[in-house]
Amino acid sequence: MIQFFDGIKNPGSNEEMERKIQEVLRGGRGSTKRHYAVDEKLYGTEEGVKVRTEAEKEAQLQLEKKKDARLKKENDGKKKKKKKKKK
Repeated sequence: MIQFFDGIKNPGSNEEMERKIQEVLRGGRGSTKRHYAVDEKLYGTEEGVKVRTEAEKEAQLQLEKKKDARLKKENDGKKKKKKKKKK
């Protein structure tokens, strides 16, 4: 990480890092490949869009559940503190 920031501060000091940064900025159109598999049967199809939409909705639901649980826990903690102060 330090090398990365040094490369940003001093352009040209690390040619390898510069090449990697340029590849990232070009959207990975260089020699770096994807880190995950692409299902060719679904890629670019209506079914693939449907599967992706469902996965995004499920991820959003999970995120909301976590958020609701965290808020409930925080509120329960505040209620307990108020009860202790009243006593």
